Amino acid sequence: MYKVSQKKQEMDFRKEMNIEKILASSLILVSFFFFISSSYAEIKIFFSPKGGIAEEIIKQIDSAESCIDIAMYSFTREPVAETIIRAKNRGVKIRILMDKGQTKGKYLMYQFLLDNNIAIIQDRHAGIIHNKIAIINGRILFTGSYNWSKSAEERNEENLLEFIDEEEIIEIYQGRLDYLWGHNAPLEKNLDSMRRF
Repeated sequence: MYKVSQKKQEMDFRKEMNIEKILASSLILVSFFFFISSSYAEIKIFFSPKGGIAEEIIKQIDSAESCIDIAMYSFTREPVAETIIRAKNRGVKIRILMDKGQTKGKYLMYQFLLDNNIAIIQDRHAGIIHNKIAIINGRILFTGSYNWSKSAEERNEENLLEFIDEEEIIEIYQGRLDYLWGHNAPLEKNLDSMRRF
């Protein structure tokens, strides 16, 4: 009985220490980004569950005027997919890269987006594409642990950083998205000609 209780206490202590390390690392990272920010730039920090992340993503996609680039591991959030389709119907250029293991399933948005003529391709490398990145109009960046899923919004402990007009940071992420798109030649018909706008 004592050994079980002691082990539980040790596990609880390790969990607390890990949480403290994660929070301290996040604080240092966020502080760094605040110090390099220009006077016009803005960084917003969100946490879930139920921290308003989906609403912020939908709001920014609804305001898109020119282009949206996305790399997403898991995408099951239908309201976000519908917002992407509305943006496409307004003439916004959209590119989405998803993990190949996250393209077939009852709740996954891959086929729904493909059926609505969204330029969406699968990562073809051996490992998984675990990125959660979206760039809107070349001036808004979303990144963090947050997948575009119901679980991420309602149950999981997730985070999302939103960078607005952080040119240097957004350029780095845009370069990575362009690289990933270029190295994952489209598998679907008629996507061969789709390139950066």
